[in-house]
Amino acid sequence: MLVLPAIIMICGAAMAADDVFSLEFDWDSRNTVDSTRKEFYQPHYELTASSPTYNASEYDRNFISTENDMTIAIRGDLNETQFLDIEEKLYVLHYNNEDYYSRSVNARKMKELDHQLNVTFGIAAGDHDYFQLNFYNNYYDASEFAAWQIRANKGSGLFAHEFSKRTCLTIEGAYEEREYENDPVLDSREGSARFELLTFMRGRRKYVQLANSARG
Repeated sequence: MLVLPAIIMICGAAMAADDVFSLEFDWDSRNTVDSTRKEFYQPHYELTASSPTYNASEYDRNFISTENDMTIAIRGDLNETQFLDIEEKLYVLHYNNEDYYSRSVNARKMKELDHQLNVTFGIAAGDHDYFQLNFYNNYYDASEFAAWQIRANKGSGLFAHEFSKRTCLTIEGAYEEREYENDPVLDSREGSARFELLTFMRGRRKYVQLANSARG
């Protein structure tokens, strides 16, 4: 097996003269050449038989793969009380030949695409209130698992109020729509809400003096 890795990382690159926004970029690219000879048993089904028969099979193939894993993010403050973060994650795996039976033998040899986008906006209203909005977009496609080919969009909101240094109230809600391209029956919509009242109770320490005879 021959692996040719190429990794590029750029962190904290300034987007503006006053360093309000920053760019984070991480890219990992790998090329692999794999020559595989494999012997395996393939099931064969007969209409008159209650159980399948397994026939011996084999192959000798060359697999060339390209794998790219990228993360890019733009983070910054809009002003003293507001910030905006945009993060994109993209994973792409491509094979010239695909082997659907390799997962249980050695390593997967299939095409795969995973895209994730996250946008976060936060605002502080005074010294005790905080709001945050999130948006998520996800697309996943794997040729071996057609049922997992999904498109999803999710939005969430968070409100937090600080009553005192040790007591806080949080209210959070989220809504998600998920679509399965190969099985619309599994399409779903889901909403959730959460209410929390948190308080920190400070511990108390009590010192009890022991007699000299009881001390270790």
